[in-house]
Amino acid sequence: MLKKLADSRWFLQLNRYLYVLTEQQERHMKVDRRYEFEGPVRFAVWDDMVAVANESDKLVKFFDVSQLLSEGSETTLDHLVPKHIYKNWKKVTTIHPMNFEAKDDKDSKRKIKGVLIADKVGEVYFLNLDNLEKLPKDPETIPGKNEAPESYDYVAKLVYGHQQTCTFLNTSSCGRFLISVDTLNKVIVNNFPNMFNLQSVSTEQQSEIKDCIQV
Repeated sequence: MLKKLADSRWFLQLNRYLYVLTEQQERHMKVDRRYEFEGPVRFAVWDDMVAVANESDKLVKFFDVSQLLSEGSETTLDHLVPKHIYKNWKKVTTIHPMNFEAKDDKDSKRKIKGVLIADKVGEVYFLNLDNLEKLPKDPETIPGKNEAPESYDYVAKLVYGHQQTCTFLNTSSCGRFLISVDTLNKVIVNNFPNMFNLQSVSTEQQSEIKDCIQV
């Protein structure tokens, strides 16, 4: 996954590494920083914030973009203090930024920024970034799913699911549709946030789906 930032820098995710790149002349890229994780890493980027998830655990950590761009020789994120930490019920498999417009009580549109979080049992949650302040400072204090208070469930909502592990999330180039893939090679396309407005479901792919790209 490759994501351009506001300036001439980029984030590149490759297996268990997260690279910070700077554009050079003639389309060359310079590696400024490299962060290493215990397992495959996923990230989601907004103008001023980046969410990082390691497939080896249940945590999604939110940092200021400037924290990851700072100079230094560290090769992990252990020296950085996350602004927020979300603890999922199951191990996270992929995350994806999801921004859309919705009508409020006064029937006027407002912009919503959030992140979709998929886990190993196929469930997909939507976490509104406005709810980050409601997260506990220490994620280890969060009880199990059956004992968790309703107030914590409000932080991230279950929006839909797959029958198997969800491995990939992406949005269409027009921003209207959400595409998700699971380990059964099922592809679901729906009209987010109207999750039950399915546009397409494909179960015909026989070989493993590694990625999806926009065309």
